[in-house]
Amino acid sequence: MVKLNAPLLLALIGLLPAAASGNYTADPDSKPARPVIEDEIYDVHVLNASDGMYYMTGTWIGNETEIPLWRSDDLEDWTFVGSILKAKGMLSAPALYDYEGYSVLFVTEREGTSVYRSDRIDGPYTLHSRLAENIKNVSLFIDRTTPYLVYGGGYLAELSSDLTEVVGLARFLHPSFDLERPSAPGWATEKAQMLRVGTDAAQIIKENGRYY
Repeated sequence: MVKLNAPLLLALIGLLPAAASGNYTADPDSKPARPVIEDEIYDVHVLNASDGMYYMTGTWIGNETEIPLWRSDDLEDWTFVGSILKAKGMLSAPALYDYEGYSVLFVTEREGTSVYRSDRIDGPYTLHSRLAENIKNVSLFIDRTTPYLVYGGGYLAELSSDLTEVVGLARFLHPSFDLERPSAPGWATEKAQMLRVGTDAAQIIKENGRYY
């Protein structure tokens, strides 16, 4: 059983309910944001690495699926490092982390999650474990020294320290009941809002003793 003692919020795709959406117009002095890269890339993930640099990964789709890597020291100017993983099949949702002296790459592959590992952040990466079947778009959260797999609309499962297997049962994390919510008639709508804030690609971070 996973125990969390601090208030918890989840950062998820689909965070805002429909009642909170609206139409917005840009300020008259607004300027278009400058793209940091010109490549067409999906599933972007950025790592603030232990060497003080930022590393960005994502998915390139072509005859082969590739996981490219860029490096930056300011999140604005990025230098292409190379492709750190290629496959004939589909790779998606790469997530890169520093973990116990290694660079580890979580990837959705063949309708499940694979973990690749390297001594260097720019590779080469080799398959470390086939971590889970039918679980996709995952992220890694480390609380103190314990690693957790985070996925779906807010599922949390403890991992073995070597990142080779899920240990114990997954726990579903619901939003805090004290969150401000849009007004909506009906018990069912209110209940649904209390039980979820999104559907996929959950992530957790911890800052100043609180979980988000």
